[in-house]
Amino acid sequence: MTRKDAYIFLLERGMTALRLSLDENDREWYLQEFEFLHNVPSLIYETNLARHEYFWDTERRCYLEWRDAQAEERRETLESLYRDPLAELSRASSS
Repeated sequence: MTRKDAYIFLLERGMTALRLSLDENDREWYLQEFEFLHNVPSLIYETNLARHEYFWDTERRCYLEWRDAQAEERRETLESLYRDPLAELSRASSS
């Protein structure tokens, strides 16, 4: 899977997370998802490696810290939604 494909996969799962946050009428969750995902479309064709590194090292890490502080059920939902796309993005970024 290419980096571009991994970002698209991440967005697909992110749209599911956004929908779940709206279904639960949870503004904090929605805002966290939006903050995590808002730069991803511009990264799909980005050639500047520093932007990809910033997303991985800063934006992803901030999101995971927030996720890990959530109640168990939500944390498990988010882990399952993002596990595969983040693993693919990690692999694509290291190749």
